[in-house]
Amino acid sequence: MCFAKYEPAPAKVIETVSPDSSVVAQAFPRRGSSAGRIIVSRHKDDKLVKLWSLRTYSEWIRVSNGGDVLAIIVWKALKRGNPAELFLEFYRRGKLVAQHRIGDLYRNKDIFKDLEFLTHLSGPRALVAVSASSPIGFGASFDFHFVTGDKLAYDFDGATGKIIRVALDEAARSLNDTRGSRSNQ
Repeated sequence: MCFAKYEPAPAKVIETVSPDSSVVAQAFPRRGSSAGRIIVSRHKDDKLVKLWSLRTYSEWIRVSNGGDVLAIIVWKALKRGNPAELFLEFYRRGKLVAQHRIGDLYRNKDIFKDLEFLTHLSGPRALVAVSASSPIGFGASFDFHFVTGDKLAYDFDGATGKIIRVALDEAARSLNDTRGSRSNQ
């Protein structure tokens, strides 16, 4: 049996706002390249004023109140399916402050067998919980909460990107959980 090679959809502009809605982070792709630009801006007088930017692209970005800290999933790493590849990065005012490898954040190593297939279907969302006990992203301070698709909940110091707490979030659900529950109905 022959299967057609899957071609991912072209990259798109991604936009997210800080928890207090005062800051916007936008990721702009560059045609024919995995590179692009992420711009962090603040609302001022009904306009966006650029605070800082990065030369990279991600379909999963989160920005802190004040716009000082940005967390991104390193999308190009997910396509390779290698547990040693970078997965989550933290930037503070445009400077890289921390990187975490996908193999260090996932307890279920079987995920790497299907990683390329999963990410082709759903992008980086395949590896992040779609629902959790606490919201995923930055809180009122620089603290950052992240839950993997295999229910591990991490709290990071957003200013440094260091892990400050790890726990199991039994209430977390991934795209794989929600797909499975629909097909079993």
